[in-house]
Amino acid sequence: MVHLLNAVMEGAKMGNRNTLEVRSHVKSGTWLGDDCVIGTVCTTNEGEVLEDKTVIYGANNERRIYSGDRSSHKIIHLRHLEYLIQTLPKFNHSRTSS
Repeated sequence: MVHLLNAVMEGAKMGNRNTLEVRSHVKSGTWLGDDCVIGTVCTTNEGEVLEDKTVIYGANNERRIYSGDRSSHKIIHLRHLEYLIQTLPKFNHSRTSS
């Protein structure tokens, strides 16, 4: 069993590049394909097999298959990183020792 940010992974198999958001729960016997996202407070069913790029979201654990590619997601992350590199030094006031 793996706990990350209060996420619980009890599944039988996990593919590559999956995201388990805060308080998500992958129940026992579940197989995750590649590039799956289990949303915040979402759960799988026991013994469920999720195909690649499955997204579970919402209060009713709705499911859909992500049809896009990850390149646009990478661009957003790079822009966010650039923003943080520029912004954080303005608010990080280092104290000098006397």
